[in-house]
Amino acid sequence: NYTTYSSGTLANAASGYTNLAGNGDWIASGQAFFVQAANAASGTASVTFQESDKISSVPPNTQYFGAAIEKMLRVGLKTTTNTNLDEIVVRFRANGSPVYNAAIDATSLNTGSQVLAALKGKNRIAIATLPQTITNDTAQLAVTSSTIGSYRLVFSDYAGLDNSISIVLRDKFLQTTQDIRSNQQYDFKITNDTASQGSNRFDVIFTAGNPLPVSFTNIGVSKVNNSAIVKWQVANVATIASYSVERSIDGNKFVGIATTQATKATSYSVADNQLPAGVNTVYYRIKSIGVDGAVSYSSIASLITQNSAVNTIAIYPDPVKESLNISWMNATSVTYKLRVLSVAGKEVMSKQVASTNLTKLSIPATSLASGVYMLELTDEHGNKQQQKFVKE
Repeated sequence: NYTTYSSGTLANAASGYTNLAGNGDWIASGQAFFVQAANAASGTASVTFQESDKISSVPPNTQYFGAAIEKMLRVGLKTTTNTNLDEIVVRFRANGSPVYNAAIDATSLNTGSQVLAALKGKNRIAIATLPQTITNDTAQLAVTSSTIGSYRLVFSDYAGLDNSISIVLRDKFLQTTQDIRSNQQYDFKITNDTASQGSNRFDVIFTAGNPLPVSFTNIGVSKVNNSAIVKWQVANVATIASYSVERSIDGNKFVGIATTQATKATSYSVADNQLPAGVNTVYYRIKSIGVDGAVSYSSIASLITQNSAVNTIAIYPDPVKESLNISWMNATSVTYKLRVLSVAGKEVMSKQVASTNLTKLSIPATSLASGVYMLELTDEHGNKQQQKFVKE
């Protein structure tokens, strides 16, 4: 991946550095880098470094390249175990523009398996600069992945934005919204549906002086006997009329199953007594309906309804050189699917295990490149267990 720098802001700061100006904006002797010219079409683009730009000591924490705290939002694309995949920054400055400007917007050079970019027209941007005065601004995000799977958006570094400015993530694929200030991470899935990734799924909406009618601070679901108990907590509830509990069997399409009137309470609970038959995982979300008809959604909570035939996985040796030995307990499933995934979520090995008595397995690891991998074992109900290991 690439660390990107533009006028005091960094995205994807290298290991050992921070994203603060003055720590990650120094280029070590012998390092390679790209400079994007603002007027490359003229054929006269150039860049000049002065002798005074050099340092001979450890890079200091200075404000040489700009203000220490500025109006911005940092968005990270990660795995659900918080492995970093990509990162972008949306910032607000006096010379910012809603359209692409090569002088103030830094193009994303990432062409990896998972890519996050801000969009201005057709331009994919790592650091996007919008106008400093925030009224009702939207940053369009593009998320792409070469493999389907579960991912996470993480939001940070928005301390410079006044609290009167609401920051909302809109997922147009699932038709949901999330208040970023009250929940700084958003888990989502990229599926075989082409609309689950690309340029038209996510927006971040910045609105001045118009906070959301409600903030969902927590949502959870647990199984009690044959029912699912959905619980959620809220804040800023004065203008809410009711809540609708919605259920899905695929995490994409939701239907309402219960409605409860809003009170001044901050905690609610609803029982789902009619769990779908033959479904391994059920998903829930809460839809709030304001007195003015405004709608907002919580994040999604999931419940595994089947008893897993996979319990504990043991991997040895770790790190591994030649053969990876795997053992597990309570192997009551008829078949298992074993996969080895890279940290980016790409499948590098797959094997079907068909035995009710088999509790140990050895697979060759010599073909794996050195690095960190995830072993995934899935039973016939779709229940999964994962274990990380290192290949020397």
